[in-house]
Amino acid sequence: MKKLFSWMIFAVAAIYGASYLLHRFPVTTQASPTERAEPQAAEPKPPEAADAAKAVTMVGPLADYMQGDKSSSSSSGESAKPAVAWTPHAGDIVGDSPTGTGGVILHKTFAVATTVKFLFEIPAHATNPQLRGNYRSFLKPAGDATADGDPNVEFLLMNQQQYADFARGHQADVVYFVQSSHSQQVNVGLSPTYDKPAQYCLVFRNRSSDAGKKIVQADFSVDF
Repeated sequence: MKKLFSWMIFAVAAIYGASYLLHRFPVTTQASPTERAEPQAAEPKPPEAADAAKAVTMVGPLADYMQGDKSSSSSSGESAKPAVAWTPHAGDIVGDSPTGTGGVILHKTFAVATTVKFLFEIPAHATNPQLRGNYRSFLKPAGDATADGDPNVEFLLMNQQQYADFARGHQADVVYFVQSSHSQQVNVGLSPTYDKPAQYCLVFRNRSSDAGKKIVQADFSVDF
């Protein structure tokens, strides 16, 4: 009985001693390496800070120019495309208009058996050339439009290409045409000449079945 009582006293003393040591010297636990390496969660940034962190994009002519240089540098290894030559149109060539330099191109009395032609030229840069004039035709030798027979003649105005076709006997277009008359007023606007002059031709044609020539009095001038 004494032996059991001694063991109980020893056990109580041991428990009391262990409790005193734990209270006097508390045990501290060390964090594992994984726990020490884990970073703390970052605090969320306000919207103003997020907008400020975005990259600034430049716009405008300078930015376009710099972007073009970057594109050229990045494609420097590629083969360059050949440049296309620019051919100017006649209307792109500007020059002084020869205003006020027109004049008489035909002032004459002549005989027409079949066909008579008169060439004239419109200078370059004529913006609004005008052909004006008149003619009268008579029978020969009376020289009178009231004499017996047909005093009428045809009048044709042609450009250079049209007259070339006409001279070869081809059916050609004309700028102006009077089918048959012994007295006629003419007022015709011609095309602008831009950077090159243009040649025209006045043609008087006798297609009457009456024998002999016809006399024509003609007065024509051009204005620019």
